[in-house]
Parts: sequence; C-alpha cells; structure tokens
Amino acid sequence: MITEKQQDLIEEMASHYKFKLMKLINDLEPNEDFDTAYLEFHQNARMIASYFNVEYKILLSRNTRKSDYVYARSVLFWLTKKRKGCFVSLEKIGSLAGGFHHATVKHQIQKFNQEYAYNSDFKLLADHLIEQLGYTIVKVSKENYTPEKLDARSLPV
Repeated sequence: MITEKQQDLIEEMASHYKFKLMKLINDLEPNEDFDTAYLEFHQNARMIASYFNVEYKILLSRNTRKSDYVYARSVLFWLTKKRKGCFVSLEKIGSLAGGFHHATVKHQIQKFNQEYAYNSDFKLLADHLIEQLGYTIVKVSKENYTPEKLDARSLPV
C-alpha cells in the first residue's frame, strides 16, 4: 500500500522528469526528428554495449570510468555526432545518454579520434563494430574521422 507521502513523491518525480523530457524535445534543432534520434541512439547504445560486453544501463551512467565503458561510450558519442545528416548537439547527446555534460561528450569524441588514429587494436575493433552498424569510417584529416553509411549491398551478412 502506497502512503500519501510516497504518492506525492512519485508525482513530484514524474513531473520533474516530464519537464526535463519536454525541455529536451523543445530544444531539438530543426531537421532532427526526436523519436528517430532517440530510438537510433538507444538502438546503437544496446548494440555497442553488447559488442563491448558491457552493461547497457552502466554504459549510459556516469558511475564508471572503466576502460571498456569509456571506449564504448566514445564510439557511441562519436557515431551519434558525426553521422551525416545528424544535427544533434553535444548537449543533446549528453542528455540522451543520461545527463553527461557537453564537454564530456566532446572529450569522448576526441578520444575516439585519437584512439582510432594511434591504437591499432581499437581501430580493428571500431572498424568491425561500425561496419555491423551499417557504416564505414572515413578519414577527414589527421585525428578526424567520420562515419559513412554503407550501401545496402555491401552490408555484412
């Protein structure tokens, strides 16, 4: 049985999160469909978590700095920000991921680019994962890479 005090707390929490969600929806830039961005982000997050053998909920929390989670987050943030036609800001990526600060998101994207440029093991891992997600990684400049959508005919089986 829920007490009146507990019910009030539940309603207050629901109101708080509803406000945050509405703010996120209202802050979306034009050309970005929230439902699509949200679903794609979390679908990619689940696939990346599975690939790195990390827990999805912990991947999207700020409670761990273990290297597996940091690498997985860097791939997720990089792919979300860099894919063509994406107009999601660093702040919105941080919000989608559970409240990361925009500077953390930016740092993770930079970390992806550096690791991809200089760590051959990470490069092989990222190439394979990104290909499974339907992209290929293209070098733009030194330590700057972008995903390109693969042709449906060239997707891995």
